[in-house]
Amino acid sequence: MSNLPQPHQVKVTERRGWTIRVLQSGSSYVAECVSPEGSIYRSQESSKRGDAYNQGCSLVDRETDAIANQKRIAAIKPLVLMLLYLTGTDEFYNGKFVNRESFINYEFDILDDLEQDKLLTQPRKGTKQRSYVALNKEGIKTAREMLRNLNFTGIDELLNRLEKHDRLSDVAENQEYLDNAEDED
Repeated sequence: MSNLPQPHQVKVTERRGWTIRVLQSGSSYVAECVSPEGSIYRSQESSKRGDAYNQGCSLVDRETDAIANQKRIAAIKPLVLMLLYLTGTDEFYNGKFVNRESFINYEFDILDDLEQDKLLTQPRKGTKQRSYVALNKEGIKTAREMLRNLNFTGIDELLNRLEKHDRLSDVAENQEYLDNAEDED
């Protein structure tokens, strides 16, 4: 058995759905923060009750902001992919279709996620010159599928204009094929 005094509760508050308990053990204070799901986080020890409470509030704010940011990114990610597709231009190498390039001004976390999902590449990632991304075939296909499911004014006309992308995986991908598809429009 330990001779250390057991902590006792000196203050309980609610913040953003979390419970913050300031506990005292001897001359030290610590904030115990309990999430709505029951996860427990603790602040560093402090010699002042108010400092421990402030650390607890900061901890809760950081955690809830991180969760909110994850949800925001999940909601924005498909929209960013669609915008990259719609604003892009077809790129060719040696007469063959390579990808669809889009100049960017998007959140890099979302672009990194889309790259991890293998929907695009970031040729200049890690440099100050990161100014465009390249949607690959899977990224183009995914963006078109998502766009078809939306009811935006003018989206059908735009998708019809870019219909040649629907055939990229089924037909030889070369400049001649895409040029002929454009002549059909």
